[in-house]
Amino acid sequence: MGDVVPRAAADVGRPMTSPVAPAGQSVDAAAWNGAYLRFEDLGAVLPGQPSPLVAQLARELSGVRRSADGRHFRRRLGWRAERGRLVVVEMDQPLGRRDDGRFAPIGGWSITDVRVHPARDVARRIGDVPEDPPPPVSFPGAPGATGPEGDGLGRDETDVRYLPRDVRSGFVAALPRPTLAVAEAVRFSEGDRVTHHVVNALRLDDGAAVVITATRPAGSRRWRVEQASYRLAGPAIGGRGNLGELAR
Repeated sequence: MGDVVPRAAADVGRPMTSPVAPAGQSVDAAAWNGAYLRFEDLGAVLPGQPSPLVAQLARELSGVRRSADGRHFRRRLGWRAERGRLVVVEMDQPLGRRDDGRFAPIGGWSITDVRVHPARDVARRIGDVPEDPPPPVSFPGAPGATGPEGDGLGRDETDVRYLPRDVRSGFVAALPRPTLAVAEAVRFSEGDRVTHHVVNALRLDDGAAVVITATRPAGSRRWRVEQASYRLAGPAIGGRGNLGELAR
């Protein structure tokens, strides 16, 4: 198997709040040196019978988090979207503050939550979408100028910015106020040759979810995109569903 590399964690943009969506950013210009984590690496035993897979990912979420009782931790989150259900797995690692004020691990990773969201029905759309044309040369404040703050995306789903504007806007509009939103862009390669890029993304709330899995072959100017829209069949089975407050 070749190399699989996520986009660099340091390359995360700010939360996106402007109503105008900018053009999709180039995967060719991104830094690809993050640490790749597979869903299977979480080691969770999933309850029930699985159904055919749509998409999945696992990654470490950004920032140090603080629980309601004041403990600090960092979190890995994985989700698995199947035809009949969504599964969310959380792992936490406790952190302590060092003398210099920084945080360091004071324990190992452990699974803290496994939630299953049964689906009432799933609507799927698949198609090829061209990349956005490069934006014209502009400067901040110029008429029509937009930056990465134009998509309505949260801090753990900014990798969706690599997808074309229409895909991104439709994804956000399908579930504008999610309780959970996590995405990841990954580069695949064989030796020194990049083969393709993949973006997987989930938005989830109490009654619905939307999933995107998109693939762009190296050298192509088109993304193969599948969007799956879920209507959920009642509350999640198991779990506490608490992301924790981001520590300042």
